[in-house]
Amino acid sequence: MLEQYIKESWDVLRRNTLDVALDPKVSVGKRTFLYIPFGEDPGAINAMIAERHKMSENLGAIEVRALNEELVVTDDHGILYLPYDYIVPGGRFNEMYAWDSYWIIEGLLQDGRAPLARGIVENFIYQINHYGGKVLNANRTYYLSRSQPPMLGSMALAILPTLQEGERSPFLKRVAAAIAHEYEAFWKKCRYHKERGLFHYGNIDQGALGLCPEVTFGERDDKGLSHSDKVAVYLHGLAPDDPLRLRFFDAAGGGLTPEAIAGDRAMRESGFDTSMQMGYYGLETMDYNPVCLNSLLYMQCQILGAMYNELGEASTAAHFQKEALALSESIQKFMWNEKTGLFGHYNHLECRISPFLYLTSAYPLWSGLATREQAERFRNNLHLFETDFGMQGTDQQTGCQWDAPFMWAPLVYFVVAGLDRYGYRSDARRIAKKFIDTVRGVYDVTGANFEKYNAITGDRHTEGIIDVGYSENVVGFGWTNGAVAKLANWLHNTDPECVAVKRDLETTLVHFPHIFSQIHPVKESHQL
Repeated sequence: MLEQYIKESWDVLRRNTLDVALDPKVSVGKRTFLYIPFGEDPGAINAMIAERHKMSENLGAIEVRALNEELVVTDDHGILYLPYDYIVPGGRFNEMYAWDSYWIIEGLLQDGRAPLARGIVENFIYQINHYGGKVLNANRTYYLSRSQPPMLGSMALAILPTLQEGERSPFLKRVAAAIAHEYEAFWKKCRYHKERGLFHYGNIDQGALGLCPEVTFGERDDKGLSHSDKVAVYLHGLAPDDPLRLRFFDAAGGGLTPEAIAGDRAMRESGFDTSMQMGYYGLETMDYNPVCLNSLLYMQCQILGAMYNELGEASTAAHFQKEALALSESIQKFMWNEKTGLFGHYNHLECRISPFLYLTSAYPLWSGLATREQAERFRNNLHLFETDFGMQGTDQQTGCQWDAPFMWAPLVYFVVAGLDRYGYRSDARRIAKKFIDTVRGVYDVTGANFEKYNAITGDRHTEGIIDVGYSENVVGFGWTNGAVAKLANWLHNTDPECVAVKRDLETTLVHFPHIFSQIHPVKESHQL
């Protein structure tokens, strides 16, 4: 049964940095390296590892190393120490990922695993405090240079109701301080366009870091070509004077230019690896202020304002409320496309909204910054993305896994939660049912859940559709399991008969836990 599979998956996917060894992307058959932050005591970590070895004869050899102050590792990549157990997505993704963990936490809470969910949040606080002031893409050394979509505030809100008396205030102080530091020291300092008041993914300096190790070693096809190799081949095939070829193809070396490498890293920081929504195979990601990222940071600022208000720190709360308001105004100014009736990514080099329509247009509904009129326009555009089996990210089939015809749990979740927030519950329920029915149908045939699904055929097959990146459909899968668990419970509690019986509890039963009107009320209109 699907529900039982999801409940049991949490223990199958549970990991701890003291006993997780294998990294199938880069280190198969090699010694495992565990890196600890600068200033931590290697002896204490070694003692804990030795104790675990006594309890299990299956543990491999683990060498503990201390990071330098610059947090630079060029060889012998390994896992980064975290103090609490966590859940991995599955398959080749055998570490704790940033935005995946939001849906994993939602699923854990549905299945009564609150302590494990809280431990994941504590791990992210630890990352910010010890690994460069940011939530990492994942806890491997080759991810130290980049983050992922910022969702720690929403994770924290989700677990607040599970805290015991006396725990709430200390937890809020800890998590608010971490998120605030990340916002100011990483996003605002390293990923911000001051002239537009908008954020971006990536940094041009990352081109000097070279190709991503997990791509170079872990994403090769049966001909031995990596994602980067294939993109270079495609670029080489363009006309000699094509701007993309001139910008991103290294004619002398036959590979990618440093700017292309930086763009590829930015695309991976966005979580959409790979998609054409921000340019040619994502290489142009740094040209864009993405509506997804900016909506999430708007949400983070709103949450920080609410947290600091509760903590009695009025001036800090006012600061983040001001940040949220400014960000909302910039999103409205630069990202709303009146012609299409959708929000889109803003290309700051070309000073225009991308014509590539994508489901990230749902993020402003999820975060509550869209007006009711804009939400209605989005609702009227659902037909552009909706199929018999769910929602594909776009109607454009590009050979990239995040584009048509594939359906992904996070995008479905944002759409459902956003529509429900603005009162389009019947549409939200229809889409949630299609998604769950598709997942259930595949589970009934395979006995497993997967990373993504084909929204046109309703199956999990990727053969002959994905041209770049890794073409497999990973089994597991953390965020699919979590989204299904959450949406199934939401469907049950929003059933008209259920709501009629439990009318008095409706506000706590039927809304998504990150949606609080006192934090970010729906706007009736927006003054530019």
